[in-house]
Amino acid sequence: MGNFLVIWTQNSYLRVFSITPKECKQLSVTRKFEDSKGPLGFIKHCQINSDGTKVGIIANKPIAAQSPSNSFYIYDL
Repeated sequence: MGNFLVIWTQNSYLRVFSITPKECKQLSVTRKFEDSKGPLGFIKHCQINSDGTKVGIIANKPIAAQSPSNSFYIYDL
């Protein structure tokens, strides 16, 4: 099992890294958290599984005149 790290920016970009004692290597391309219709929301939390293949994302999407709606997504690398 490797050591993996997922990071995200306030602009909803995701990056996944493999961490070893000697180096930190990006595994996939930097990706924007959106679909063909646009942004899916603002990322609140991300977590990667132990083998570095899936990322769980909790995001909220503001809805006009209502409180934000929380959603859970799985990103398959």
